[in-house]
Amino acid sequence: MSIAAAQRNWSKIRGLNPGQPVVHYGIVLSQPQIHDSLATISSMAEWANQFSTLNFSINEPDGAPTNRFRHVQDLGRVMRRASGRLMIAQSAGNFNMNACNVAFGYDTSAGTNDGILVVGCTDKYDYRYPVTANPESYYFTEKQSNYGPCIEVWAPGQSMTTTVGNGSVVTATGTSFAAPVVAALAGRYGDATTRPIEREAYIKEAADWTGHYDGSSFNLPIYRAKYSPPYWHNIPKRLPVTGVYSISSTTNLNKLVDEKFYDGIDWNAGGGWGSIVIDLGSAKNLTGVRVMIRSSANGGTLNFAVHGGNTINVTAPGVATIPNNPIAYQGSNDQFDLVPYYIPISGNYRYVMLEASNAASWLSYSEVEVYGR
Repeated sequence: MSIAAAQRNWSKIRGLNPGQPVVHYGIVLSQPQIHDSLATISSMAEWANQFSTLNFSINEPDGAPTNRFRHVQDLGRVMRRASGRLMIAQSAGNFNMNACNVAFGYDTSAGTNDGILVVGCTDKYDYRYPVTANPESYYFTEKQSNYGPCIEVWAPGQSMTTTVGNGSVVTATGTSFAAPVVAALAGRYGDATTRPIEREAYIKEAADWTGHYDGSSFNLPIYRAKYSPPYWHNIPKRLPVTGVYSISSTTNLNKLVDEKFYDGIDWNAGGGWGSIVIDLGSAKNLTGVRVMIRSSANGGTLNFAVHGGNTINVTAPGVATIPNNPIAYQGSNDQFDLVPYYIPISGNYRYVMLEASNAASWLSYSEVEVYGR
């Protein structure tokens, strides 16, 4: 399933991948509508038991006093929520300015393994597109593609043939045409079980340098999204889990790995500190842990410690620990309800123990994923 969000083009919606279903979800450009629509779309994907891609051709207008797509703002947080199910390709905007001011980002940079890609727009020569006139009755004439460190990949979007609401065919330009190219390419990788950060990793690894730079004060290289056979790449995969244990609480342990992020039936440590152990069945080469937290806090400190091991001490049904062997620590001061966190790890281990201390809320997770090769 490939899901698209757009304000216009209410008819003749077309996808780029032959035979792949496309769901069109039109919205009104207000903060409550965007927020509720993103939450609804991700919940729809979960109800359909699909992991998929989302084209999100929306960003802040030029001159907006606040970037609501910033990672700690309302719309940035709901994008992070949706990234549990959907790899999101967001348009960078067309104001010839730093995309970090109008699109998703972590203040001054993009993230890694967050399932969200901000997409810049190139012309057919792989340069950042110049000022290009659009048919004024349907689209604004755009200044130029935005630029900067929050853009992770680029795609063609100049002089694109498209349909409009009355069925007419026009030629138009903008990052709104580049983002769905990336969403479609991501949709070609994997299947309905492929996680958003797996698709994100594929897009980044398959992208190649055009030999050009964005021409801004940052002068960053332009990496073009492209398709390449999946077997060319050694993308980390979500690893299957054979067992889950905890010394904190055994209630709803199975919910940590049931692929349900939003159903409201979660594991809760019963306090601000907790520990879980995940059994992968055999030793694996690990690359990361992604956890979707539940929280009553609006910000606040959350600290993780990850341990790896190949022996386990089971003391009761569902209760176990492994020897302390820290392989990663990570702290965050931006915790919110239903926001995922990715913790890079390494090593060859069968068991992964995730400890966390929450100074601002009870500790609870709706889903935990372990990645490796």
